[in-house]
Amino acid sequence: MTMPMTDARLSAMTAMATEELMRLAGANADGGELVVGVAEPDSPSTSWRRLSVSKFLEIPVEGSEWTLRLSSHVAGMIREETARFPNVETGGLLIGSCSSLMKTVTVVDLIEAPEDSVRTPTLFVLGTKGMKNRIDARFEESGRSLLDVGTWHSHLAEQGPSPTDRKTAKQVAVERAPPAILSHCHSSHVPCHHASGRAMNDYLDAYSIKARLAPAALAIAPVIVLIVLAFNWVQPSLPEAIIGLAVMVLFFAASNVARRLGKRKERQLFATTGGRPENRELNHLDKTLDERTKDRYRKFLAKQLEQPAPTRDMEVEDPDEAAAFYVQCYNWLRENTRDTEKFRILFNENIAYGYYRNLLALKPYGIVLNLLTIAAAAAIIYYKPDFACCRG
Repeated sequence: MTMPMTDARLSAMTAMATEELMRLAGANADGGELVVGVAEPDSPSTSWRRLSVSKFLEIPVEGSEWTLRLSSHVAGMIREETARFPNVETGGLLIGSCSSLMKTVTVVDLIEAPEDSVRTPTLFVLGTKGMKNRIDARFEESGRSLLDVGTWHSHLAEQGPSPTDRKTAKQVAVERAPPAILSHCHSSHVPCHHASGRAMNDYLDAYSIKARLAPAALAIAPVIVLIVLAFNWVQPSLPEAIIGLAVMVLFFAASNVARRLGKRKERQLFATTGGRPENRELNHLDKTLDERTKDRYRKFLAKQLEQPAPTRDMEVEDPDEAAAFYVQCYNWLRENTRDTEKFRILFNENIAYGYYRNLLALKPYGIVLNLLTIAAAAAIIYYKPDFACCRG
């Protein structure tokens, strides 16, 4: 109810609303209804308006317990958009809301791709021109309730998510706040038969905690210790509460900062050491693995790539061509070993690499924070400010 009323009027409207609910519960409709009751100010009567709501399309979000709920209106808009571009991939932005309690992302509207978007038969790149203003305007129009929850795009062929899709979904999950949905569909089918992304409770997964948050926590640990020791936590006041909240936010922000600095440090290392380390274990001339094991691995990968593996003579005569084959092998392995449960040992090695890379990148910042913390601690001890627990 959105207006003050007497108990009698409230009881009357509640009774009518109950009858409407009982009617809907007994109906065998493929959808639902939105029933709005309006009480006349100078009359005991209530006028009711019924709005039909079509059934939502429900799609499981890959890799989580979450569900994407797509309105029939949005599904129709996606069909129309794909029909406009039958020979290239197209897409747009998903608008809706998220419920961490129900583990659902509900999409009720779309924003069309801006004019600077790129459409090709094998790739769609969503543009950015004017997009922020359109998102903000839609947010205000909805009473500040509908958000940008992700993107969608079409595929010309019937297929699952491509390696580019998975890479983009992973990048979206890391770089933006949840919910984050990346959905794709086949141009001749019901839209969005697959969705991938990251929802609220998946944001801090094992990799994020161990490889990003842990190095960041080590870097800012001196600051946290100083705050804990210097402030009065026995009888905390508003400043302590604000600081406690700021520390929690700092931990989440530090996780993303650690990743960005780590990637930058990785690029610097590759630039100074001649590029990304080359995998040579499958080469005929490499002695890391025995010849039978290498031969078995090469046969398996050649079958997956549908290409012949290079022989020893081919490696000598055309090393670039042989190297290109092995690059494809390792790319295939990376794309097909992303199941963290099935390939747990590999996943743990990736976590260890990410941890040490990010820790190395944070080293200079950690040293600066240590020096600043020492200076701040000395100032607190010397000046004894009002907020300090050591005062007096």
